[in-house]
Amino acid sequence: MLSDYLRRYEIMSIVTALLMIVVGVLQIIMPVKMIDLVFMIFAAGLGIKGIIDVFAFIFMDNNARRYSNGLLDGFLCIIGGVLLYLNMDFFKTFLPLIIGVFVIFEAIMKMQVSFLFLTALSSSGWILVFLSSILEIVLGFLLLVYPANALVSITIASGIILIVSAILEIIETIVMTKKIRYYSIY
Repeated sequence: MLSDYLRRYEIMSIVTALLMIVVGVLQIIMPVKMIDLVFMIFAAGLGIKGIIDVFAFIFMDNNARRYSNGLLDGFLCIIGGVLLYLNMDFFKTFLPLIIGVFVIFEAIMKMQVSFLFLTALSSSGWILVFLSSILEIVLGFLLLVYPANALVSITIASGIILIVSAILEIIETIVMTKKIRYYSIY
């Protein structure tokens, strides 16, 4: 029983890791096409969610329907999915800008924390927090100045991370299952 479960776990972990490697390699080789694919999947997901919400509203009990905003949510998701699909280039430019602004705001808040460490706590850890906030501000501005390059770079970096993570998953699965088999024999 345990050996069957262990074998299924091992196979599923390795298959999942191999799929992660394939996706990671595709992200490195074809980052722009993978970005388009992600946007298409997201647009389709929004549309499907919208259709589900509309049908859920239609088949809802009359009393519950009075208090539901499912119809509005559904139509907004459908419209959002269609707009995203039809204007992918705009959203590909817009997304890094939003992320860049978010990174800069987070870095400024982190900088405030570093000053709090300096003044209130007299801690020496403020320098590391301050320097990391400066680095994050620079990265945020790079996202704002070079949005297209930033999205491709993020896609390539996530592909590398996926590959490394998948390789570690395979090694971890093999080592763990061997140890469990070894200890279950004795």
